[in-house]
Amino acid sequence: MDESHWSDVEYIRAAKLNRGSYMISKTLTEKAALEFGESNGLHVVTIVPPFVTGPFVCDKLPDSVRISMAMIF
Repeated sequence: MDESHWSDVEYIRAAKLNRGSYMISKTLTEKAALEFGESNGLHVVTIVPPFVTGPFVCDKLPDSVRISMAMIF
């Protein structure tokens, strides 16, 4: 995939999907970063790490970590 493929923000809003605001914010943030890079002569690269570890900032295990760990164990 490349920058020509985007999540449909209006569909997500209309469908009121669980975690929709997270999906929308990720899409709009990445678009803004690419626009900033283009207007300032920068090359922007997005890296999607398959697994992130480290201390948590919240008191409960995030769903993404729980799901990733379930696949491992």
